[in-house]
Amino acid sequence: MCKHHHLILLTTILISLSGCMSLQLQPETESAENLEFSTPMPGFEERSSDKLDGYFVHLATGNSISIKSACFDPADPSLDTLKHSAFNGMTIKDDVEDTKTRFSKRAAITTKKRVEIDGVDILVEILIFKKNNCNYLISHIGVESSFGKTEAAYKNFLSSVRAP
Repeated sequence: MCKHHHLILLTTILISLSGCMSLQLQPETESAENLEFSTPMPGFEERSSDKLDGYFVHLATGNSISIKSACFDPADPSLDTLKHSAFNGMTIKDDVEDTKTRFSKRAAITTKKRVEIDGVDILVEILIFKKNNCNYLISHIGVESSFGKTEAAYKNFLSSVRAP
């Protein structure tokens, strides 16, 4: 397994804790019902996570793909607010990509940033969208040197996502 696996896991946890969260004073949100997606292939293994709807780790690189939903958030944060909160607690070295797009017939943001964790450059790519009172955050996280090895699997994973 990748020697930087713990850094990728830490980054994934940071995103899952902050990415679809509003003020802590607000009541907890619910996960989306009937959210559909497929395990990314090849080489990914599903891992359990109480905070994520789906969490997958590439066995050779340690890179991860995850999906998180948060429904009925009374704060109703904007896409930009969700994007900024997803990177709370991380040292951002570089904005690689930041584009407005569409996903699941909704406005969406795709952002890719180079962050530094324990002196290691990690790439974080996130797709954020809102649909039917739910916020969705889909991430691809990996050490910069191996990130390209799992990009095609991430794109295929995105095509498998069906948000209710």
